[in-house]
Amino acid sequence: MKKILLLFVFLAASSWMMAQRTVTGTVTDTGGDPLIGANVIALGTTVGTITDIDGNFTINMPAGNNTIVVSYIGYEDQNIDVTGLSNVSVTMREGTLLEEVVVTALGIEKSEKSLGYSATTVSSEELTQTRNNSFADAISGRVAGVTINSNGAPGGSTSIVMRGFSSATGNNEALIVIDGIPILNKANRGLTQVLNANDDFNRSQDFGTQANDINPDDIESMTILKGAAATALYGSAAANGAIIITTKSGKLNQPLRVDYSGTISQSRVNRLPHLQNTFGQGWNGLWASNENGSWGPKADGVERLWGNTVNNSRKLKPYTIQEDNLRDFYDYGSGINNSIAISGGNENSTFRISYSNAQEDGIVPTNADSYKLNSLGLNGKLKSGRFSVGSNVTFSNKKQKSVATGQGDDAGAGSVLFQEIIQIPRDHSIVDYKDINDPFNNLDNFFTPYAQNPYYILDAQGNDYNEDRIRGSVDVGYDLFTNLKAQVRVGGDFSNSNLQDWGNVAIITPGSSKFIC
Repeated sequence: MKKILLLFVFLAASSWMMAQRTVTGTVTDTGGDPLIGANVIALGTTVGTITDIDGNFTINMPAGNNTIVVSYIGYEDQNIDVTGLSNVSVTMREGTLLEEVVVTALGIEKSEKSLGYSATTVSSEELTQTRNNSFADAISGRVAGVTINSNGAPGGSTSIVMRGFSSATGNNEALIVIDGIPILNKANRGLTQVLNANDDFNRSQDFGTQANDINPDDIESMTILKGAAATALYGSAAANGAIIITTKSGKLNQPLRVDYSGTISQSRVNRLPHLQNTFGQGWNGLWASNENGSWGPKADGVERLWGNTVNNSRKLKPYTIQEDNLRDFYDYGSGINNSIAISGGNENSTFRISYSNAQEDGIVPTNADSYKLNSLGLNGKLKSGRFSVGSNVTFSNKKQKSVATGQGDDAGAGSVLFQEIIQIPRDHSIVDYKDINDPFNNLDNFFTPYAQNPYYILDAQGNDYNEDRIRGSVDVGYDLFTNLKAQVRVGGDFSNSNLQDWGNVAIITPGSSKFIC
């Protein structure tokens, strides 16, 4: 019995030894010098060893395992396929040191500990966590001392203010720098505001700020510089602070990689004016069928004739408060955002190509508040000996429609939407006026002579904003010495926009009910 047991143990041990195999090798840096104490581990196991004084190692690979992982502090990890090999040579390349680095002026990286001023860094993961179309909205509430104000409309303006307002009448916006090049961030105003630059109360339109064109998925990291620190680096242009953005790029020796992200969102009107729900249509406490105010008697639910007479007939409805008539007017908004990027690199060069498409339709009925942005980005770097060259360029096209706000314009542009909505009494259902071809809802016979059907405003007036933009840079570098490099960078930001804006000329037919009123 003992002989049989010993034979079994011998056969098992022989089988295990035959299944194992020994791999030897050498680990060096890019200069050919051996790395002492580098870790060599069989992938997914605890089986491993370290290199000796000459950078040599020997490892017994477990059965079926054909990959070793070589790691060393300050160098990129290497996964080596040793299928059919008994001896390998591994060259380690320098990687990111295990300390915080930030990007400062001209795209120069510095250790955070070496800075003489405060700098806040926001990573790519933090920027894309909430899947905002605007990177500015993505950092809202994340950075102390930075205030983000947005009007909430699709593609609307976003204001970035650091440490409070420095000017009561001038510009308080932070400077935005992408890969070392300051970019444009002007606000796109409507035609009425351009023609009447000193009057922002009449029919104003908002087509956003140019910072909204930046695709959050293209951002690698962002550094926030406040106050004097930003001014020292970029001069008076950064008196209100600076946002330093570094875009993503391919990595050296990176296999072809495809990244995709997609988001579908829905929005709903948040807050509306708080209106009373006691009194209905009328004025001075008296009911009047053609009034646009809610200053009549208390709503009693009694059916009453109202509106104008059309073809010898009038409408009949109960005198009942419609508490949600404002909220019912607004639709659910929707948005979709798709972004795809292809990147890679070899020993001397890297590349990254990205495309993003963002679409949003707001809460106002129809597509009167809509936004579409297509963006294409190209990024490449090449290094040969001491010489290096890099380039990145982004082209974007934006199409947008904006709902006018303010108090309307008597010069021919017409009324604004909310101005008409708020004049509908509390006992009226606004959505009942949706059919503007209904004789009771058209311009001639709308129930009050003091306002217009809000759905007519949506149908008869509007705008189309179209902007093409290209921004980018080219930088050339030469390593003079180990820690000294000469670099030249040239960049620009160019945009061309076109705005078509049309108003509604309200013409009342002579002899109609509204004309008589």
